[in-house]
Amino acid sequence: MKRIRDMSFVLLLATLLISCAGQPTRPAEDMQKEAEYYYKMGISSLNEGNLKMAYVQLHKSYELDPNNVDTLNSLGIVFMRLGEDEKAMQYFKRVVALDGRYSEAYNNIGVLHSKDGRYKEAIDAFNQALSNPLYKFPERGYYNLGNAYYRIGQYDNAIKSFQTSIRLVPTFSLPYYGLSLTFNKKGNYGAASSTLMQAIALDERYKGDVERFRQELKSRVTSKTADEDVVDYLEILNY
Repeated sequence: MKRIRDMSFVLLLATLLISCAGQPTRPAEDMQKEAEYYYKMGISSLNEGNLKMAYVQLHKSYELDPNNVDTLNSLGIVFMRLGEDEKAMQYFKRVVALDGRYSEAYNNIGVLHSKDGRYKEAIDAFNQALSNPLYKFPERGYYNLGNAYYRIGQYDNAIKSFQTSIRLVPTFSLPYYGLSLTFNKKGNYGAASSTLMQAIALDERYKGDVERFRQELKSRVTSKTADEDVVDYLEILNY
């Protein structure tokens, strides 16, 4: 009887040891596929403007693959759109720490610096983004760079940056707006007016409807939310 009890104890101990061993480790390939699935879902939600769902899905991807720079950058974008700039900056800085050639993250860092009025830091970040010849969206980087130069009064550098952005993607409307404002500051009023007309024609929001553009500017002036750019655009429309 004692031997039977001893054998029972051994079997019980073996069962306990097996139970304590936990579940087998998941294959890395399966985790990678699941991370990619949640990443794609998160990007879809982000593009739809569903920031809450985008965060949930991207964070699941992050938990499965915490060093994926695309996921980290996308999480930073979610927080940037939520207005949580400090958290966004943490994600973008982690991206460039992992991959020093990740231009999109440098561009996003520059945008956050510009938002805070730290234009010299922004210029450094945009130039870092543009130093990578494989940057997928250099027209955005040059537009942002031009805007930063414009804000600190370096108008010649601003013009050069905006014109480079336009040369890369002639249908991109934003640099035309920036170029118009810069020409205006330089006293080149004819160029300011013609460039603004190009911007309005290319902008999908207006499709050449100058009067609609004018009325929207006026409504911003009336609501006392107008900044200097709004006032300048109204002046340019009168040239």
